[in-house]
Amino acid sequence: MIQNSLTCLCFVFLVLSFLGCGEPNRVGAVKVSGTVTVDGQPMEGITVIFNPVENHGTAASGTTDAQGGYVLTSPGAPYNAGAAPGQYIPTFSKTESEILESTSIEDYKQKYGNRIPKTFHLIPEKYSKVKTCGIEPCLVEKGKSNTFDFELSTK
Repeated sequence: MIQNSLTCLCFVFLVLSFLGCGEPNRVGAVKVSGTVTVDGQPMEGITVIFNPVENHGTAASGTTDAQGGYVLTSPGAPYNAGAAPGQYIPTFSKTESEILESTSIEDYKQKYGNRIPKTFHLIPEKYSKVKTCGIEPCLVEKGKSNTFDFELSTK
């Protein structure tokens, strides 16, 4: 009877430990979120990337929803866990590719040759590059709210 109770207790402990475990947060990510607007309006589908100022850091990214809200995710951390503490330069992009209809690679080559579909930037391309984005670095800190809102302009 004691053996069965001990086995049962070990089983319950094992199940509870698995329930409490999610994907490990190997980078020590903290929640980072905010909104992105373009000319004062939210835009869905903008890719937000927090690029580490120091080259040895890990970038974190997210995508805006219909209200312009985003939450960052880092490699090595659970989905929407945020970014590791540190300083980041944010970049933003939203592109659309020219639709070239084709059912197979052979059909595509026959119809279009070696032509690569054009990519159109739906927000100014300058925002997609660290050197030209013009956004001040953001400091992500443990124990802080880490809410960063951005207003982009098409002008």
